[in-house]
Amino acid sequence: MNDMKNNNKGFSLVELLMTMTITVVMISSLMPVFYKQLDNAQVTVCEINRREFSNSFKVFKALDTGDITLEDAINGKCSELCYELADLKCPKGGTYSVENGEIVCSVHGPTGSYVSETGEHHVLLTPGDTVFGHVLLFDWEDLCSSMGAMPLGSVGLTAGTVFVQSGAAYVVSSDSTLTQQDATLYMNDPGGLDYMQPFDPCYMVDATAYNSSVGWIPSLLNGIVCEKNGSVYVFLGSSDARWVTPPPGDNWVLLS
Repeated sequence: MNDMKNNNKGFSLVELLMTMTITVVMISSLMPVFYKQLDNAQVTVCEINRREFSNSFKVFKALDTGDITLEDAINGKCSELCYELADLKCPKGGTYSVENGEIVCSVHGPTGSYVSETGEHHVLLTPGDTVFGHVLLFDWEDLCSSMGAMPLGSVGLTAGTVFVQSGAAYVVSSDSTLTQQDATLYMNDPGGLDYMQPFDPCYMVDATAYNSSVGWIPSLLNGIVCEKNGSVYVFLGSSDARWVTPPPGDNWVLLS
């Protein structure tokens, strides 16, 4: 009888404390992943809301001959749209404004670009998008996946071609050949190839910022974009770029 009682006595205090400790450690390790997923979801919702807001306003303007502007609609001055657009807000509390005809969020920036609380840009790009109005973004993972069906086992890449992988942009810095082996090894990490250079379309400089006597102020950063005479270039030189001439000078690649 005593043995039966001992077998049914349940968990000891030490066992309960150990279980609670393990549970807390597991939850703590999962929290960063959860917050990252939540952050990504808020970015997506904010962009969807802004696009829906903009599309609703375009439909309204197509049927209305008044002088209501997109700014008016955002600020609640368009009673016909107030009810329809009431829930289209930033889930992180950002405020909306209009820049160059586009709805911009104070937290997430313009569509396709998320600016974190530290001021760091996170480009959110998808294959098929265009940047700078003409540069088409190709799917890097799709290209690498299709390599197995190519009888020659390689494909030529042209300098200036832009690929997207996991929302980040990479540019081909020089005419190159992608082999089946490299496609397999670097499908998820195009930056591992020396001719695939990451860059951020959010960071741009103007060619007029260059002065032949003093160079660039501040000095150029690797991957920065410059627009000159209607063409767009990305700088793929060293960090010591004070005396590099503006495009089409050395170390600049024309984005095709």
